[in-house]
Amino acid sequence: MPSLRHDVLVELFRAAPELARELAARSLGVQLPAGRARLGSIDLSAVAPASYFADVVVHLCGADDRPEAAVIVEVQLGRDPRKRRSWCSYVATEHARSGCDTYLLVVAPSRALARWCARPIRMGHPGLVLRPLVVHPGLVPRIVDPSQAKELPELAVLSTIAHAGEPDAAEIAWAAIEGSRGLEEERGKMYQDLVMTAVSAAARRALESWMREGYMFQCDFVQKWIAIGKKEGSRESLSRAVLRLVEARLGETPDWLETALAKVTTSKRLEALLVAIGAAHGAQGVRSTLDRRLRRS
Repeated sequence: MPSLRHDVLVELFRAAPELARELAARSLGVQLPAGRARLGSIDLSAVAPASYFADVVVHLCGADDRPEAAVIVEVQLGRDPRKRRSWCSYVATEHARSGCDTYLLVVAPSRALARWCARPIRMGHPGLVLRPLVVHPGLVPRIVDPSQAKELPELAVLSTIAHAGEPDAAEIAWAAIEGSRGLEEERGKMYQDLVMTAVSAAARRALESWMREGYMFQCDFVQKWIAIGKKEGSRESLSRAVLRLVEARLGETPDWLETALAKVTTSKRLEALLVAIGAAHGAQGVRSTLDRRLRRS
C-alpha cells in the first residue's frame, strides 16, 4: 500500500503539473521549456506483459499544444534497486511515445537517499548513461512570502513539508496557508490540512494562535483512511490507519498507542476513533482524545 507521505507528494504534482518545471529550475537550475504544463499518461509500459507506471508524467506544450518536453516525476522514499533500474525504461518509452526531450525528476526525503538516487545508471552501451535529476528537502526553496505562495500554492506546501523541522517552519507554513486561500474549496482545505499535519506540534500551536482558534481538519483526509480500512475489511487495517493519522497530527506516535490499539476488538470502535482524532482541535485535543478513548477505557 502506498504511504501517506508518498500520496501527498504525488498529489501536489498532479494538482499542479507546472510544479515539476518550477522545482527543476529553482532547486537544480535546470531550465525546461516554458510552454503550458499538462499531465500525460503515467502508463510507461513498452510491451506486454511487463507494466511500468510512473508517479506523474508532465508534458510541457508549445503553441500547437504538442509536447516540447516531458518530465517524469518519481517520489522515492527508500532504496529500491529494481525500481531504479526501471527509470531507464520510463525515459526511453516516454521519449519514443512523445518524440520530445524527456527528463527524470526524482523527489527524495533525505540527502543520503538523494545521493543514492542520483548515481548514474549505466546501460552498457557506450555513452548511454541516465543521470537522474534529484531534489531533496535542502534544495526545496523556502517560501515565506504569502504573495509568492499564491503564485504556486503547491510549491509552498512542498516547502512546508521540506522544512517542517526548521526554526522558521511556522512562518513557511503560514505562507502556505495564506497561499491556499481563494483556491477551490476542497483543494484549499486539503492543502491547509497537509500543512497542519507536516509541521511539529510547536509550530502547529503557533499557527493555531495566529488563527485565534483551534484547527479542525476539513477535507476527506480521515475518510480516506477509514475507506482503506473498510475495503481491506480488517481491524488491523484500521489500527494502522489510526497510527498513521496520529503520527501525521502529532509528528510522533506515543509509545503506548500500538499496545492500546491491540486491545480494541471491534472495527466500529476504531472507525469512531479515527473520526474523533481527525475532528480534535490541535495536538492537545488529539492527546486528550486518545487518553479518553484508549487509556481510560
